[in-house]
Amino acid sequence: MVTMFAFTSTLRSGPPVLVWQSHMIRFFTLLGQYSIDTYFNSGSSGLLEYKNRIDNSLNIQSFLIDEELKECSGNMLPDTILHIARLSLISGKTEFKNYEKLIIGKPIIAVPFTAKNGKRYVFAGRVPYSIWDFISTQPVFQSIRFLTILICTFLLCYCLARYLTNPIRSIQAASRRIAAGDLSVRISHIIGNRRDELADLTKDFDRMAERIEALIMSQRSLIRDISHELRSPLTRLHLALALARKSASPETFTALDRIELEADRLNQLIQQLLTISRIEMEMQTANMPQVNLTDLIGEITSDAHFEAQSRGCSVEVIFRPPEDVHIQGNRDLLKSAIENVVRNAIRYTAEGTTVTINLDVTEHEGSSYVSLQVQDKGHGVPDQFLERIFHPFFRVDNARDRKTGGMGIGLAITERAVRLHGGKVKAFNETNKGLVVEMLFPQSI
Repeated sequence: MVTMFAFTSTLRSGPPVLVWQSHMIRFFTLLGQYSIDTYFNSGSSGLLEYKNRIDNSLNIQSFLIDEELKECSGNMLPDTILHIARLSLISGKTEFKNYEKLIIGKPIIAVPFTAKNGKRYVFAGRVPYSIWDFISTQPVFQSIRFLTILICTFLLCYCLARYLTNPIRSIQAASRRIAAGDLSVRISHIIGNRRDELADLTKDFDRMAERIEALIMSQRSLIRDISHELRSPLTRLHLALALARKSASPETFTALDRIELEADRLNQLIQQLLTISRIEMEMQTANMPQVNLTDLIGEITSDAHFEAQSRGCSVEVIFRPPEDVHIQGNRDLLKSAIENVVRNAIRYTAEGTTVTINLDVTEHEGSSYVSLQVQDKGHGVPDQFLERIFHPFFRVDNARDRKTGGMGIGLAITERAVRLHGGKVKAFNETNKGLVVEMLFPQSI
């Protein structure tokens, strides 16, 4: 029995189409020669038996046609076979016809022969496999197909991952903006017409952001309104104190002084609350002018010397950069922020010691920052309270309370002002050297 595998080792290299055609021509040439020999030796019946055997084993339908266009085994000839056989007899060459016009179709081939008796024959039939079947079995094609499948799979997974993670990325970016103070951010419009769980999550996020914005704005408005409303009674209180002093006896001066002191503290507290409210309202301020931080610190230090001298203390400034340092910001807010830290240090440093202000330029997370450190020589702050001292109205028991003049607002103002300028503030204890408050500001080039 002759099979297709007999020709595998004889195939020459070249373009797949030519290799496939060469394969088919050799294959049908061998089958045709065997068919003619069988026809001459066993007649039509032997030829019919042989053709049936190879047709069934190779899944083809073959025909041996003489020069009068008659099928030698007595079978009927389809029109396509008759047509290609006629062309092959006329041209004397092998003919290929793909009537399906598809790369996956199986063309019809007709191979001409000249027998020993001088008669011409054509062995024709449909090839057992198409050019596509042949190409798909080649190692190079297998590699290309594997690579194509791999690339398509990667692209599909990438698109699916982007489709699933885009809402999460939007929520992440929006969360960071809210953390930075932008309470107006919303993301549901980015999702479009999606109707899955992630779309529901973005809608819930927007509702949460709206609620947070409403609560924060209500809180800010309440603080601002109360602060303004309290100023009128305080003004009348000061007027009443002034009138009371004119007619008061010397025995009541102590009580009046105490009332005036508490009124001044209350007025200072209101002023600080209004400052916090103003800072929070300006958290989105952009395009701020440049501020010479070196000059500003010099001005703050000059004012701080008077307060420090009352406690027998001093303020020392160490400028490490050789040139003036500039940052972008609001000069009044920066002065308030730095002054609060310096006055805080003067208040809690030990008597007769020095408060040190260090100005330097440093690298932080790959960017250039201006580092401003204010260090006192006090008892420091317990480690568990180092972050909380920047919260409004927080005071550390026994160390920083109302008896020493603190109201828990100054460092909160500092934290918000520094954050407004894109910076960071932190506090840490130096061993046996007191508390250090460090402010980092992005350096202006």
